Amino acid sequence: PASLPSWSPDSRHLAFAKTDLDSTGGLYVIDPQSRVSSRIAVSGWQVSGQGFSWLPDGRLVFIALHSADTAYNVFIVSPSALSSGSKSLAGSFRTIPATAPSPDGKFVAIFGSMRGDSVFAVFAVGTDGTGFRKLRNLDANPNAFIDDWQDCQWIE
Repeated sequence: PASLPSWSPDSRHLAFAKTDLDSTGGLYVIDPQSRVSSRIAVSGWQVSGQGFSWLPDGRLVFIALHSADTAYNVFIVSPSALSSGSKSLAGSFRTIPATAPSPDGKFVAIFGSMRGDSVFAVFAVGTDGTGFRKLRNLDANPNAFIDDWQDCQWIE
């Protein structure tokens, strides 16, 4: 079954998660005009249907799991290059990270935990793949993070 449909900002594409017959998850993009759908593929990676989001310019941010070392990376791709144009923005997360693009499309915020670290944190990276940095470790108390976020005290 398909789930989590999301329109691109220009309404030219629709992304959705789908479970295939072999029970693997996948992320697809359909062009509503032509009714052609394509599965996003990255060689050596299993693309997750979780945690994807659109940038204002129509590129798609998505998550993939490396089958050999079970690490998750955050990728970016243009709908016109789904099978070959994916670029890794950040990697080595031990859990499926959540992503949130900035309104201007220049950065992606990532919430997750890196491999080898049990602490969850908020990270940021440029959509060109540069400037990856940790913004803040997250407390066990989510309210502390919300209070700090609202007070703009989250930049360390």
